[in-house]
Amino acid sequence: MDEAVRSADPSCPDCGGRVQVPADAEVGEVVECLQCAAPLELVATRPLTLVPFDEEEK
Repeated sequence: MDEAVRSADPSCPDCGGRVQVPADAEVGEVVECLQCAAPLELVATRPLTLVPFDEEEK
């Protein structure tokens, strides 16, 4: 497994697919679901929490 990726990758809140979150990711970063390509915002690191990214809210 790539050391740059956290060992416990969270699931996509949209499709349940796997989402890789880099080990150095910070709150506010946007990652992409590997299955449905949905943009997801990292809102907490402990526990890893992702929510659908809404660009209009930013």
